[in-house]
Amino acid sequence: MNHVHRNLHQLAEKQKQIAELKLQQTQTENRNRLISILLGITVVVVAAFSFLGLRLRQANTRLQQLTQAREYFLGIVAHNVRRPLSSYHGMAEMVNDALKIIRLLRRCRGPLTNRGRKSNNCSTMSSPGHCLSVKNCLINLCFSHSTSA
Repeated sequence: MNHVHRNLHQLAEKQKQIAELKLQQTQTENRNRLISILLGITVVVVAAFSFLGLRLRQANTRLQQLTQAREYFLGIVAHNVRRPLSSYHGMAEMVNDALKIIRLLRRCRGPLTNRGRKSNNCSTMSSPGHCLSVKNCLINLCFSHSTSA
């Protein structure tokens, strides 16, 4: 009977070990499933980031192309606007210079007579210094314009 009791005890121990091994096997299988799921999620996340990285590079390339196109367009606009503006500026300077000359001539020659303008001949001016004064004023005006340009 002692032998039977020992065998029963051994049998109980073996069953307990079997139960523990089954529990460990179940835990290991669950752990392996979890690792497989996490590995699958990692692969999906890596694929998503790779796709997003590709899209980001494409968007960046497109942005660079648009920036170059904008710079090209602005260069054309600046060039095409600069030419007329400099022409207008030059015309304004010419008109301004013409107005200065007219004012200078009016100051030097005096008011117009009823018969029209006085002659440009120096001998018809009211004093002998007028002709020299007009010439000096014109030379000074031209000199000041050439040094300011």
